Amino acid sequence: MIRGSDQLRRFREESLRDPVSFEPERFIDIDAERVLVVVRVRAVGKVTGATVGGRGAHEITIRQGRVVRVKAYADLEKALEAVGLRE
Repeated sequence: MIRGSDQLRRFREESLRDPVSFEPERFIDIDAERVLVVVRVRAVGKVTGATVGGRGAHEITIRQGRVVRVKAYADLEKALEAVGLRE
């Protein structure tokens, strides 16, 4: 779990070393403060150079115009269930 802007900054700096990309595909309103962003994830293996990909989601909480929480899900269906959009 990443907490605070310093930890987030370090995480982002470390991830930039790896060829990973997150492309937003869809934005789903959950409630007044939260949005679920469906993302396509692509990565390139360091050793093989093979490209892999999949879909995930980021649950983003925004208060007073600021992002206060981001929760990443590797599985879109689990994300939809966790935020109450699927049973």
